[in-house]
Amino acid sequence: MAPRDIVLRSEMREILEGRKLQRPKGLDYVHLDCTHLGKDKINHRLPLIREVCMKFIGLDPILNPIPVRPVAHYSMGGIKTDIKGATTIKGAWAAGEVACVSVHGANRLGANSTAECLVWGALLSKR
Repeated sequence: MAPRDIVLRSEMREILEGRKLQRPKGLDYVHLDCTHLGKDKINHRLPLIREVCMKFIGLDPILNPIPVRPVAHYSMGGIKTDIKGATTIKGAWAAGEVACVSVHGANRLGANSTAECLVWGALLSKR
């Protein structure tokens, strides 16, 4: 249960260093093995994970490891702004995850993006 940035870097290291599995026509991956948790714990603590695996890849994580690989699932910045959301383009403003204001560092915590959008949204709405 490490932070997601550490887990994703570890998965990518395994793939790049050759400790990977290969699909005939697809991206390399590693296995996430939850089988040791058992049926009761998976059904109680990870029911959505099980449902998604069964629905989309026909795999039951109670019985089999889950194929996984790192992906970008959010973005932290990119558009240069000042602390009040102003960009270098006159009249253009940016807030939330698209703005580059170094609020989160290297790892955004869950739900921080919502708070960030609310704070900068309030700041920008007063313009």
